[in-house]
Amino acid sequence: MAGKDDTLENLENISEGPDFARDTRIVDFGQALPSGEMLNRLTSGDPLPADVEVRFRTIKGPGQNAVVMMKKPIVILGRVEDIADVLVADESASRYHACVTHQGGKFFLTDMDSTNGTFVNRKPVREVELKHGDQIRIGITVLVFECQKLAP
Repeated sequence: MAGKDDTLENLENISEGPDFARDTRIVDFGQALPSGEMLNRLTSGDPLPADVEVRFRTIKGPGQNAVVMMKKPIVILGRVEDIADVLVADESASRYHACVTHQGGKFFLTDMDSTNGTFVNRKPVREVELKHGDQIRIGITVLVFECQKLAP
């Protein structure tokens, strides 16, 4: 495996192209932080009912067969482990791709200005109320939203 110094040494040996090409570094600053409106959405969920269980089950794509429980009123779906509550390890997923919020006894999925969009039941969405069994597609990854009342 080449170390950092090996890479720099190889870059210094570039002989073709303009001089600036040797000194240029590509930096991925990633997706911008959520806007003020989106930050409000991320702080406005209602507590989850104790008698309801909510899961995201990955049925297609990277992480297939993974199941993640929704344990708080707002969860972020995205591709970076330290940011996302529901990890979508798909190259087409944004860091902050979408969020699911519990409000007024309902669950809403909101696309967080993702680069490639969010689809629910094969339709592009900006915001939609989720129902049990809805399929959420982010890139090639498909998750099923499962929401069930627990037996008393």
